[in-house]
Amino acid sequence: MLFSIVALLAVAAVGYDLLTYDRAAWQADYERLKDGMAEGYANLDWQVEQRNLDLEALDSQTGEALDGSFSHIQAFLALRRFVDAFDDPHLGMHFGQAPETATLLPMESSTAPGTDCASAGYETENLASDLSYTAHPDWKPVASRDFPAGTIGETGIVRIAAFGENKYKEACAEAAEAGLDARALQLATRKRLNAHFDETLSALREAGAKRLVIDATGNGGGSEWIADIVAKLGEGNLGRSSPLLADPACDRRAIWEGQKVCPVLKPNAKKEWIEGSGLWTGPISLLLDRRSASATEGFAVWLADNDRAVLVGERTFGAGCGYIDGGHAVQLKAAPLYVLMPNCARFTAAGVNEIEGIEPDLPADLSSMPATEFPELFDRAFMMP
Repeated sequence: MLFSIVALLAVAAVGYDLLTYDRAAWQADYERLKDGMAEGYANLDWQVEQRNLDLEALDSQTGEALDGSFSHIQAFLALRRFVDAFDDPHLGMHFGQAPETATLLPMESSTAPGTDCASAGYETENLASDLSYTAHPDWKPVASRDFPAGTIGETGIVRIAAFGENKYKEACAEAAEAGLDARALQLATRKRLNAHFDETLSALREAGAKRLVIDATGNGGGSEWIADIVAKLGEGNLGRSSPLLADPACDRRAIWEGQKVCPVLKPNAKKEWIEGSGLWTGPISLLLDRRSASATEGFAVWLADNDRAVLVGERTFGAGCGYIDGGHAVQLKAAPLYVLMPNCARFTAAGVNEIEGIEPDLPADLSSMPATEFPELFDRAFMMP
């Protein structure tokens, strides 16, 4: 009986899908999506010039799939294959309404409402590391909040599990005050986290640490908060290439026809500078793995390009710059879907887009390394020029 009911519901759902399908509406959404990506997708030119993605062929395949579609499901799958073809972690199709912080293409954005920790989505992240160094017999934990830390001999190790303030619910609860909007709450939480990080570095120094290992494995990124942490890890001017924003000077729709058009990125020869506070001026090694992504990649490049850290571990995930001021989005009309895209791109000093991932200076399989081998790995890292 239950099987019969499920089967009837499935047939009814398929029938509803077929009866309500409007092919023209999906085709119009696809055209709007291409227009939005041509103007607002920061990595589009890199996809063509460096990854050799054939936009004309991809457009033809997607158009044919939509022309031959007879249901919402078929149309949805056609657009999802189109988006997936770019293999960009920050480019994705999502259900619902686009975030209010995103610039809707071709429409304008609105202002995010006020909120508190719970409604803003702050959650308690598992801050502990998956690596085994804490099992070393000489491991001595130090008192810290939000940043698990300890020493092995004269090596201090601090864990930064995430660069998104919304992963630190306890810090948010300490910082929250009545009347703060979403941005103010984020900044208040960041201020509290900065203070906790300062305390952790001081505790490591008091415990005898003379060199610092930062564990950013599994850190999927977050916000521009990385600049605050970078500033604590050096002194003087610390610079890197400024992120480039999607802001073309022409109509770029012909790019889908394989034609040459103006660049999607607004030229900017300026560098981004941070004044180092010198809170930690000793040697630094940064542990990374294939899950380290987005803002964490920007953090790694900033330290590496200023000779402030040796990168140890695996090639990073390859997400690069994500969403400045919310990024760009195209809201579909044929279904409750939107496509969110990165509106910025970051490049290393060598001119490589961070979406290709960051190579370590010292490759190592950190996840399978026994605790007893970590001190030798750290010694090798700190001996590198």
